[in-house]
Amino acid sequence: MFALWTGAAVMHRSSDGRTWSDWQLIDVWKGETAADEYRVLRPEDLVMLKVRSVGLREQVRPDGVVELVGEGPGGRLIVDLPPQHIAESVLESGTSSRGVMADSSQLHFAVRQDSVVLSVDGVLDAMKRFPLVTAPDTDGREVSRIELPWRMLSTLQAGTRCVHRTSPALGTGGATELWHSRLTGPDGDGRLSIRPYRALPDASGLGTPLSGWVEKIVAAAVRNADSPVAVDRLIMSQYGAWFSASVRWPELAWSHRTAMGRDIHVEVAVQGVLFPFGHRATYIRLSERRFEQGPPALAALRKREILVVTEPDRDYGIGAGGTHERAFPFQHVTIQPQHITGLDTPSWIDGWGFWPTRGGSEVQFTALARAGQETVSLRLPLLFVGDAATGAASAAVLDAEYARGPRTAARRDMGRPTAVVGRSIPLAMQSPTKPLEGAVQEVQSMSFGGVSVQSLPGSVGSVKFYPKVTRLEVGLPAVRQLIGPTPPIPAAFTDAFLGTRPGAVPPEAMLNLLECRTLDFGAAGERAGLLAAPSMSVNQIDRVLGPVVAGPVVNPRDLFSADATLFGIVPLRDIVSRITSKPKIVWGQVPGTPSATLTWKEDLRQKLAPFYPGLKSYISLEAVSTLDSGRPVLCTTGRMTDFSLEIPSHDAALVSLVFREVCFTANSGERPHLTFDLVSAELKGELGFLGTLATDILKSLNGGPRIEASAAQVKATYSVSVPTVPLMVFTVQNLLLESGVTLSLTNKPITIDFAFGTRERPFLVTVSGLGGGGYLELGVSAGGPGAGLQRFVGGIEFGAAVAMNFGIASGEVHAFGGVVCSKAGDGVEITGYLRVGGSVRVLGLIGVSIELTMSLTYSTDTNKLSGSAKLVITVDLTFWSTSVTLECHKSFEAPQLAFAGDLALSAAPNRAHASSVETALGPQGEQFPWQDYCRAFTGV
Repeated sequence: MFALWTGAAVMHRSSDGRTWSDWQLIDVWKGETAADEYRVLRPEDLVMLKVRSVGLREQVRPDGVVELVGEGPGGRLIVDLPPQHIAESVLESGTSSRGVMADSSQLHFAVRQDSVVLSVDGVLDAMKRFPLVTAPDTDGREVSRIELPWRMLSTLQAGTRCVHRTSPALGTGGATELWHSRLTGPDGDGRLSIRPYRALPDASGLGTPLSGWVEKIVAAAVRNADSPVAVDRLIMSQYGAWFSASVRWPELAWSHRTAMGRDIHVEVAVQGVLFPFGHRATYIRLSERRFEQGPPALAALRKREILVVTEPDRDYGIGAGGTHERAFPFQHVTIQPQHITGLDTPSWIDGWGFWPTRGGSEVQFTALARAGQETVSLRLPLLFVGDAATGAASAAVLDAEYARGPRTAARRDMGRPTAVVGRSIPLAMQSPTKPLEGAVQEVQSMSFGGVSVQSLPGSVGSVKFYPKVTRLEVGLPAVRQLIGPTPPIPAAFTDAFLGTRPGAVPPEAMLNLLECRTLDFGAAGERAGLLAAPSMSVNQIDRVLGPVVAGPVVNPRDLFSADATLFGIVPLRDIVSRITSKPKIVWGQVPGTPSATLTWKEDLRQKLAPFYPGLKSYISLEAVSTLDSGRPVLCTTGRMTDFSLEIPSHDAALVSLVFREVCFTANSGERPHLTFDLVSAELKGELGFLGTLATDILKSLNGGPRIEASAAQVKATYSVSVPTVPLMVFTVQNLLLESGVTLSLTNKPITIDFAFGTRERPFLVTVSGLGGGGYLELGVSAGGPGAGLQRFVGGIEFGAAVAMNFGIASGEVHAFGGVVCSKAGDGVEITGYLRVGGSVRVLGLIGVSIELTMSLTYSTDTNKLSGSAKLVITVDLTFWSTSVTLECHKSFEAPQLAFAGDLALSAAPNRAHASSVETALGPQGEQFPWQDYCRAFTGV
């Protein structure tokens, strides 16, 4: 409990519900009586005043009464009243109330040439009779002022008078009414006005209802001098004032009620807007004295922070009102919730705005934003901005503050708030109900800001900014449906789009991608299945073409990344000489079904090994993806015409293939189909000895291909039986010829395969009466680290066998020889072998057989020459048999096993292996006979 003791001290005592503590001195009125001052005291009704005068002379009348007499028009009677307000701290959890007393209030009365009797009744009577001085004289002297509430000095309305009793008022029960004086306006109805003009400094640190607001109220009163504070009641007494006042300025509203100097209801309201959408809102700080529940029955001040959205709905234009409307795609926004209580005490940003927080976290508003027929729910924090900071000049400051993000007790500078959208919406409208063609985009999230404008037709208040979208994260549903999951791409409206004049059609280039993104169709070949993988580097979204490169693209390097390849080997940016049409990736509607379409066609003119285009060479791609019962259905067609492949290059070609056309088609749920029209095929270089067989390659293309499809590749193989073919000293019969093309779906190089017989189905070879079989398989890669001949597997076996039967004895003898050569990657392995054997059997009781096998193998991987021999002798004597096996294995290793004389010569000086040479040819000495021997074979 607080009490004002004789108008000079604030006392305090507390209760624990059972007993009261002693009174404690809290604050003292430090006023002292000067030599020319008088104290006016009357204990009956507690009158306590200080009186002094200016321009008055003291005299004694003949009847002995002392009075003050005016000597001119400037005579004044100055009355100091005790403090009229006790400021108390707002009670918070875990704290106790504290209080501080205001200073005295001064009332200046114009006595002029009248007189004042120096008695209690005489002074009180003079206060009733004389008018209050409310405007300064020409000499600038002080006027009547009151400090109510604490720290706020105010002047009174002109014509204000005091109404009070001059004598004590006795009640019927023997009590005396507390003396008090009511200040009334000129009309005498009790209403008057005051003008706050100064805020006194505060060093107390008390959290009072007007902490931080006295200065703002005074500043608003000075700015709005023609709108004074309306006072419904102002009664001043020894124990404080009964005060009821309110005012509503454009930027601030204030209402205050006190009883006997104690606050009952204090409300401060700031008019403003919610940035960036511009909805009008009011921030309210409400402090009320409420009785606490339970004993003791104490009434403490409690504070509430409230935010009320006074304009929950706001409309926006579609571009006709100015270029700024293009930056905001929504036509109507509704803010929820509209009444927020329990806010934390705001942390004002330079006095003009704050981030609403509750419980230490920013308040998340819901903005129901409508674009065309689509309404999305955006959740994000908003910045409250007082009306004083909503002018056009403040837009940049507000946007910069919003870009820093909410400031809370735990986090600061979190960055511009982002709202999740997660659906397709029109980003521009042709009419209030019809989206602009191609403007519907899949938006995952949005960030907002504000842009300065000079006038807003139909706007409420002085708002001079307009919301804008500063950043979007857009999805590419067409690309996603074509090549699989693609992360959202950050984007912003293009300057050309934003600068479109009202009434004009916006350009097709709508969004700039803030990050250059590569659409890697090559890596997604399994879904898109493209001959040429256009891994396009895009930086813009076009309303018609979809993701593209900004501006006119002439240089292919501006369209394709270095990984964009043709057949997985040839960079598209190097073989496309000039871009005449950008790839088109659009999202549309096939009757009742969303569809994604990729189309592109371009002439090919540049030569780059192993690709060599013809005069009519072009590439075309078309991929259409639709949804069937929620599942994507993809139809892909890729075509390339009039070109040749010289593998690995024109100058060192092993294989030369001339194609009229290669066509790839793939439909979901069906096997991919690859066809090629081969004009000619030629084996060259190291494979030139197979030229005779190459002439028959084209014969294999008469029938349809055999398609082998997997998740990683598609292989088309043609096969045909070839009639007898003479090949040097051999005659080849029963030859099966196969040719195939393997197209990778994972951006790997194309491979060409030829087979002249297979291991499973060898051809028949006859040489001078001897017979055998063989096969030859070739694999050629058109690119990659080991471009050229990748696989070479061949083998020929020949021999003879003779068997005789003489009845009592029979026997056979056979001899076979062959060569097998295989190459896989860089390794080569050559094996020559000989099998000789025979058997004899007598009377079916005694048998003897012998088998000798010899082989010699060289491998480049191990750099070893390995030989083995195996002899098996078997004897069978009906009831007894035995077998004897003799084996021998030998390997020779050397740093180089030279196939040419010059290579052998280069290896000769290596002393580490001189022992083998000396063993064969004897000591070399200084004559180097080994080198002479090798030179004899140079060039052979």
